Amino acid sequence: MPGGPPRRAAWMLAAGTAAVAVAGAGARSPAGLSRQQYLVLMDQGLDRVMAALPPPPRHPVVFSGNLFFAHGAAVKYFAAQTLLQYADGLREAGVGRIDINPGLFPFVDRNEENVAKYDRLVDHIRRAGLQLAINPEFNRGDRKIARLDDWTREAVKLYAELARRYKPDVFVLVHEPTTMAARMGIGATPPDWRDFVVKTAAVVRRESPRSRLGGGGLARELGYFREFARMRELDVLTINIYDLQDLRTCNQMIQMARRSGRPIYIAETWRSPYYVPRGKATLEDIISKSTGDQAFQPLDAKWLEAMATYASGWGLEAVTPFWTQTFFLYLPEDAGGLDWSYNSKVVEALAAGKRTDTFRAYQGLARRYGARAH
Repeated sequence: MPGGPPRRAAWMLAAGTAAVAVAGAGARSPAGLSRQQYLVLMDQGLDRVMAALPPPPRHPVVFSGNLFFAHGAAVKYFAAQTLLQYADGLREAGVGRIDINPGLFPFVDRNEENVAKYDRLVDHIRRAGLQLAINPEFNRGDRKIARLDDWTREAVKLYAELARRYKPDVFVLVHEPTTMAARMGIGATPPDWRDFVVKTAAVVRRESPRSRLGGGGLARELGYFREFARMRELDVLTINIYDLQDLRTCNQMIQMARRSGRPIYIAETWRSPYYVPRGKATLEDIISKSTGDQAFQPLDAKWLEAMATYASGWGLEAVTPFWTQTFFLYLPEDAGGLDWSYNSKVVEALAAGKRTDTFRAYQGLARRYGARAH
């Protein structure tokens, strides 16, 4: 149903499906879920999401994919050839656009070896006829930040360089503002981030006038999103979905984008993590846990189907899975995410041309719902 909401509410979800911290097999967590209960309830929740959406025909969607190994915190660990193989795998999966999340390293630091990796990757993406979306991030250890003004000064330099160098189709100026502020260890209000957008938009417009500028974030950042939806500097709005219980708020965000006259798309999505608490861990540690665990492969494919159906049913522009290493490799229990032992094996899988059932599921969804990026 292009441009409008589904006929039935898409938030009719199974209670407890999106609990972040759940226990291992046979154990009980504060949420009261075992590993098997997590699998069952998440599966039921996804069924309810898809049942709440309208039947075909549906709106065509640009299928994208985040090339995680090109993340600003990861790129130094991977060879240029691996990045090209990763891009080729995403293209084979049916993506029309590739997303990368660079940071201050290596651009502001002038690390030419790693800048050259990005140069080769972007050239490869362009030669493959794919769109490029850039979503810069602040990463822990980039700089000491005392307030948002410090990041703004660094971001102006970084964004100008990225825009000049790569002329992306979409340049997301800010996403997940509370996540970025938490990494910096600062407080920042929606008006603070509005000012950040104004200053960074000016330099990106100057260096890459044809790039569409975006902004958005998580459902819990509705106040920030509301600010972004009012800004004339932004051409497109974004949402990141990692929790089925957020869909009620995501529906509001989509309607807000509609009223503002801007397109909106899912810039990041993945299944809520299954996480066994073991000592101190950051949120980023938690959300990446078990992403490459083979026990969750059928659920990952179903999550992607639900998100593609949701995007199509609501008339969203695009959908972008985040943990796309899973397109190439799964391993036994607890593998995945940021773990080097997993990612090093993903490198081997890419070199060997391996593909998973999750890859094939996404490829099938792209054939069914996909639109040409333009």
